[in-house]
Amino acid sequence: MRNNTFLFGVLLLVNGVFGVEADEVSVSVMEGDYLTLNTDITEVPRDSKIIWKFGDEIIARMNEADGHPSTYDGPGAIFKDRLKLDRQTGSLTITNIRTEHIGHYSVDIKSIDAKLKTFQVTVHDDVQSVSVMEGDSVTLHTGVTEVKGDDQILWKFEDQVIRIDRLTC
Repeated sequence: MRNNTFLFGVLLLVNGVFGVEADEVSVSVMEGDYLTLNTDITEVPRDSKIIWKFGDEIIARMNEADGHPSTYDGPGAIFKDRLKLDRQTGSLTITNIRTEHIGHYSVDIKSIDAKLKTFQVTVHDDVQSVSVMEGDSVTLHTGVTEVKGDDQILWKFEDQVIRIDRLTC
């Protein structure tokens, strides 16, 4: 009987360690834009809890049972009036993003299946302009030195998206 109890405990430990699904996404955005960090779920699972962190600080949370998302100002109140948590998907939007928002974000979705997703956010505060004669070709460099996972590059002209490249490694 004691061996069965030990085996059951080991199985619980293994499931707890290996039962968490983890993704990491690198995101780059221009200062002043908004950024939505997606959970990749279409509807928050029943009886689940969602916790968003910036570094080790909790910046947003939602309990599906009460349906009331809460956001926090974060360290030094850097997120004051900038965070919005989507009730349906649990995705987090940061409005009017600044360079002080650069860093590591994570979302922990606790339900029947645990899911942990992390983001490395980079904010660029400068725009480079290039002069080109009509009819000439031009190469625009991203400055990105490493591409990870399902990173995306979004090309825009003024406020219009002209191309989205989904990169796979």
